Amino acid sequence: METLLGYLGYVKDNKGKTSGSRVKFMCPGHKPFLMHRPHPSNIMRPYQVKDLVTELEKSNMTNLLEYKGFFGTIEYSKEDGVLFGHLLVDDACASYEGTTLEELLDDFHDCVDDYLEGRDGQEPGDSPRFTQNVALPSQLYKSASQCAASHSLSMNAFIEDAIAKAVAAG
Repeated sequence: METLLGYLGYVKDNKGKTSGSRVKFMCPGHKPFLMHRPHPSNIMRPYQVKDLVTELEKSNMTNLLEYKGFFGTIEYSKEDGVLFGHLLVDDACASYEGTTLEELLDDFHDCVDDYLEGRDGQEPGDSPRFTQNVALPSQLYKSASQCAASHSLSMNAFIEDAIAKAVAAG
């Protein structure tokens, strides 16, 4: 949802009362989207997708392609004389192009199919990586950062390793 709305010019605004499980997206000239953040997974529920599509249609912001549950943009490069777009996924950079709408659509389908090949049968929304924000006490964060750095690890890699060890230990 964030990726799709970001491409359409919306910005997530979690200030004030919307900073809990409700998320707010703002775009100049359009009414804000207020949605409940899906949890425990990051997969939007069918009613949320329906509401989002309905509002985008009302806002005349539906210049998107859809195939097998994935969305992609439609853009034009005057300089190159081609139509192109980007697959709206968080875990890959995937683009497609064509000189006609038919070519663009065919390449978009191929792009989605190629993307799915690398996902080992996972459905749309089943990201190979799950993002979870963790609030840590400042001293624990400082200690963890120093420990990660001393092992030449990023904080993500350090936390992933720690969780994997805890899960393996039972």
